[in-house]
Amino acid sequence: MEFTNLEKSAIIRVLTDIMLADGVIDPGEKSYLIQIFGVLNTNKTILDKVKTIKVSESLAILSQMSDINKTALALMMQQMIEADNDIDEKEMEIFFVVFAGAGIPLPDNLKK
Repeated sequence: MEFTNLEKSAIIRVLTDIMLADGVIDPGEKSYLIQIFGVLNTNKTILDKVKTIKVSESLAILSQMSDINKTALALMMQQMIEADNDIDEKEMEIFFVVFAGAGIPLPDNLKK
C-alpha cells in the first residue's frame, strides 16, 4: 500500500484526533503514533502540515483513497483506539464519522 503525502497528512490528522479525543495522551497511543510514522515513512515534520488540515479536508482526501488504503486506515484507527486499553465513546464517534465521511463500509459487526 502506498499513500500520497496528502493522504499521510489526513491519516495522521485522524489518528491524532482519536488520540486526543479523551483528553489524555496515553503512552500506548503515543507509541502507536510513532510506529505509524515509520509505517508511513514520514517524520514529525508532517505534524506542521497536519495542524493546517481541517477535518472536512481530511475526509475529502481520505474518501479518494483506494479501497485497500481505506481498509488500512480502518485498521490503524482501530489500533489507535485500542492502544490505551480504553475504548472511549469520543474515540468511537470519530471512528464512525471517518467511516461515513471517507466512504468506508462498516463491517457487519459494527453496524448499529
